[in-house]
Amino acid sequence: MLLVRRRKLDDILEKIDWHTIIFLAGLFVMVGGLERTGVLDGLADFFVGASGGSTELLVLMLFWSVALISALLDNIPVAAAMIPVIRSLSADTGLSGSSLAFTTALACDVSGNATPIGASANVVGLAVAEKNGVHWSWKEYCKVAIPATLVVLSVISVLVLLTLY
Repeated sequence: MLLVRRRKLDDILEKIDWHTIIFLAGLFVMVGGLERTGVLDGLADFFVGASGGSTELLVLMLFWSVALISALLDNIPVAAAMIPVIRSLSADTGLSGSSLAFTTALACDVSGNATPIGASANVVGLAVAEKNGVHWSWKEYCKVAIPATLVVLSVISVLVLLTLY
């Protein structure tokens, strides 16, 4: 690009979204560290053991655990951290990896709406609202969002279980 556009390197480097690049790099380092230390395999083993061999219980435990974590942390790192867990669960139980991934994605996506920090879109949306004179406290946001999120997660839980058969 430097040769084609004849721009200075400094001009190009200024336009790069370094925050996103550093965020993603840190995310992958974190997930790699959790995987390498066995923490994520331990989590998968916990799910398998606690479910007592019940596929339905295993899927519900995965779904609701991911939903809770994703409501409290940004849903993107949670989804990324669950990839090794899904691989391990699939290998240990014979459950479809793509079905477990879809279940996890639904839990992450929907539960990210429960809190102001559960999804990047919430953070941006609330910042834009604040900039335009509309303030939502954590309490006000959660008072509306948590009940709606729980209803949607409950419906999805039923649908996920119905698709197991």
